[in-house]
Amino acid sequence: MNRACRIRGVKRNILGLVLAGGKSERFGQDKASFAFHDGLRQVDYATRLLDAFCEEVAVSVRNPQSRFASEESRYPILVDRPGIKGPVSGVLSGLEEAKGRGLFVVACDMPLLDASIALRLLTQRDDNSLATCYIASDGKPEPLCAIYEPSCLPLLEKAVESGQSSLRRFLMDGDVARISCRKPEFLASLNTQADVERL
Repeated sequence: MNRACRIRGVKRNILGLVLAGGKSERFGQDKASFAFHDGLRQVDYATRLLDAFCEEVAVSVRNPQSRFASEESRYPILVDRPGIKGPVSGVLSGLEEAKGRGLFVVACDMPLLDASIALRLLTQRDDNSLATCYIASDGKPEPLCAIYEPSCLPLLEKAVESGQSSLRRFLMDGDVARISCRKPEFLASLNTQADVERL
């Protein structure tokens, strides 16, 4: 039994959101469906990880015709904000769905994330900040494994309206809690098939 299962009883009143709406063009196949963990799809691995800590978990997709939306799933499907490119569209939809709760975002293409990474982010969470995030190996905030607070929704919407859709830039410029990651390599994402071999 892994650590996430052992501490399943300490779920937070927070919405966990798996971002699965990327086009996966460089990877050459759908990253959400890629089986990195003994046949377990990445989207399933990420939802199970969040389910150990969050009272509610959802999956963000690019459009309602996504096959994730048509498959039977125990997790609700959220459609990204239309007309907005990038993961910020999923975060905006998630913040709306959270209805005043925090939003714990995890990208579906981070296969090395584990329960210890998720738990540290939750225990270090500062809900008086706009968000709580890890510092990636490049020294910049990691936006795709982060907790976004309700207070950042209007500011994020304003940023997008002004043409700034970068979540990383939003975190760099905003009042956010940044924490170190003891295993920064665990924040690595799958962008190409070469990354599969490297990880």
